[in-house]
Amino acid sequence: MRLLHNHLCAAILIITSLITASFAYSQEIVSFTTSPALINDTVTICQGNSVTFTDNSQNIAAGAVYNWVFTGGTPSSATGPGPHTVAYNTGGNYVAELDVDGDDYNVNINVVSITPIFEVFQGSGPGGWGVSNFNNQN
Repeated sequence: MRLLHNHLCAAILIITSLITASFAYSQEIVSFTTSPALINDTVTICQGNSVTFTDNSQNIAAGAVYNWVFTGGTPSSATGPGPHTVAYNTGGNYVAELDVDGDDYNVNINVVSITPIFEVFQGSGPGGWGVSNFNNQN
C-alpha cells in the first residue's frame, strides 16, 4: 500500500508542475524612450527642435505591428520599432503614442515657442547711450 501511495504522490507532483508551467507567461509591456529624456512623462523642447523615439517594449511577439502617432510633429506617424526622429516646428502641447498590437503607451510633448528679442543700435543710442561688453570695452 505504501508503494502505491508514493507513486501516486509523484504523479500528482508531476501533474501539478505541468499545470503550473502551462500557465506561466510573460506580460507584454509597451513603452519607448525619448531623446531628450522624459521628465515626469513629458519631453520639453524648443520650437524647431526634434525628439527621437525608440521602442523599449518587452515580451513582444515576433511579427508584432508597431504604429506610432506624433501629433503636431513631422512626420505625423511611423511604423516599426524605430528609432524615429520627429521635428516639432510649432509651439504647443502634443502627445506621442506607440501602439503595439492593440496595447499602447503615450507621453506628452511640450514644445516651447521662443520669440527672440533683438534691439538694434546704430552708432550712439538715444541720449548718447553706448554699447559695451562685460569688461567695459567698447
